Order: sequence, then structure tokens, then C-alpha cells
Amino acid sequence: MCSLSYIPKKGAYILSHNRDELPRRESSSKLVRKELEGRELVYPKDLSAGGTWIGADSNGLSACILNGGSLSYLRNTPYRASRGTVIPALLELGSIEKFKGQWSSEGIEPFTLIICEGLELWQLIHNPKEDIWQALDAQKAHFWSSTKLYHPQIRANRATRFNHWLEQNKNPSAQELRNFHLSTQINELEGGLVLPQGFPLKTMNFCQIEKSVDKYQINYHYLDKGLRDRHIW
Repeated sequence: MCSLSYIPKKGAYILSHNRDELPRRESSSKLVRKELEGRELVYPKDLSAGGTWIGADSNGLSACILNGGSLSYLRNTPYRASRGTVIPALLELGSIEKFKGQWSSEGIEPFTLIICEGLELWQLIHNPKEDIWQALDAQKAHFWSSTKLYHPQIRANRATRFNHWLEQNKNPSAQELRNFHLSTQINELEGGLVLPQGFPLKTMNFCQIEKSVDKYQINYHYLDKGLRDRHIW
């Protein structure tokens, strides 16, 4: 749960995400689809823990989670639940308002959660002893990297590369964002997002949620196995 970009569009957005994980930690070959109270919940599934790192519902609620909050910490196991349970819980509740009022982060390892609902963009940073909710500017581009997995300089290099790229690509398409996220021509020290050989982790999945006036879809690519799936509402 590692690198995420948000690009605003006219009344819409594109979320693009690289998932870096241990190769032995497999995920579903297809998107999971669930019906709940007239809504459809869609997300890829982590087969080890049973949760997910990105997902959306048919009402326009979508979210992505990254490992680590805003503070460094030592793991305090066992945890009550996996971070992968956070997004399914949000989607099942169906709104940020209900999630804030009915869900508890107690006993879950620190994370950063990005939520899109309607025209709103929210960030929840869960640290060991506090939760920080922040409404973000949904009309500006944003970029995140996992604070748990990457050195601050690596994160800064990625953000700098993203900002420089946006200067040359003022209104990127979903395909152009995919190319940016999956480029192997730039190494991690220069802001590359795809992990090179020799790392214990590997860039296993790429997911993208694209919402516009006439299109709403989630695309899933299991890079390590060459599998793809898409759901369109």
C-alpha cells in the first residue's frame, strides 16, 4: 500500500495507486463484487489477510489506504484487525459521516486513508495515539507515499518528480497517469515508483479509479501475474 496520486478533473478525479508488497502475499485474480443494501462494493482482495488497499462503491464513494501515519512508531502486536479491513468497513457503512461516527481505529496499525465522496476529498491519518481528519482541496493534485515503507528522501524525490511531471502534463489522462506510475526508466532515487529487482518488496499491483461526468470505473492490474479486471458503473 505504497504510492498514490490524485488528479482533479471537472467535477471528477482520477486515483492511481501502486501496491508494493512481498511477492508471496498474493491478491485476487479479479475484483471482488458485493451487493449491499442496493449498492455495489468493488475492490481487489488481499488473499493473505482478506482485506483490501483500494475500493469503491456504486454511489461514488472511493478510498485508498497507505501504511503508516505521520509519526514513526514501533509495531505493537497483536493488532485488533488488519489495515486491510478499513476500506471494506468504510464501503459497508456507505459514507464518511457514518464512518466517522460508527467506526473505531483502536487496535489497528497506523495508516493514512484517502477518501473521495461526491466533490469532497478527505484524509485520515491514524497515529498510535490519535486520529487526524483533514479536508483536502479536491481541486488540486496530491501525491502520497507510504511513510512506513520509505525513507523521507525517497518520498520527497517521488513528490518532486510528480510535481515536475505535472508541470509538463497539465491535464493528464488515465493512461498517461498509468505510464507515470509504472515507468521503469527512472530509479527510486530519482523518484521512480516501480521497485527494482533486489528489493524484498515488489510492485505487485496497479489500480486506478476514474470518475467523471459520464464515466465511473475501477481498473485492476495484477502486475506480477499479468492479470487485469475492470468494473464500470
